[in-house]
Amino acid sequence: MYRSAIGALAVAAAFAYSPSYAVVLISNMAQPTRDATKIDASLWAAQSFTTDADAHRLNGIDILAGRRAGDPVQFAALYSDGAGGPDTLLSTFSIAIGSGSLAVTTLLPAMQLLLAPSTAYWLVIGASGVGSVGWAYAEGNAYSGTGSFGAYAYSDNLGATWSAFGIENPYQMAVDVAAVPEPSAWAMLVVGLLAVSCRRSRRGC
Repeated sequence: MYRSAIGALAVAAAFAYSPSYAVVLISNMAQPTRDATKIDASLWAAQSFTTDADAHRLNGIDILAGRRAGDPVQFAALYSDGAGGPDTLLSTFSIAIGSGSLAVTTLLPAMQLLLAPSTAYWLVIGASGVGSVGWAYAEGNAYSGTGSFGAYAYSDNLGATWSAFGIENPYQMAVDVAAVPEPSAWAMLVVGLLAVSCRRSRRGC
């Protein structure tokens, strides 16, 4: 009976830690598309968003993009919030915007990143070399999720400086996150793993 209870605790701990608790922090992907910005070496774009009152682990960001022309070097990154736009680079993303019509492109972070509570961040999409890509922006500022969209910004010097604008018609994106386990969940996970280890020991516990 004791071992059964410990086993149940281990399962509960693993469930509490499971990344299946993934949620969409904010998304306007279901909104009508107004148009798409042509992003190339002369114009980069950025969209800000603010997290809710909880900490989250960033799983990835989906954007509505396409219309690639030529073969530009594509760039996507998450930045902290500065006085006039993106500030400090936090993580880059894998990015491969296609040449077809606008479609969902998934950006995966190059490193694990925790998003702080009630904090603003900027997603930057850029291109260099010969060619361009398109990033769609929505009609209006309706969205779902517990986060919120802020201003958008443009750079004409490959992200060296930025000019921020209003909050209407934000770029289309969905921020996918997972909850960060509470300390109690971590403790339950450790106890559960120790219990499993004990059960597998020949000497028992």
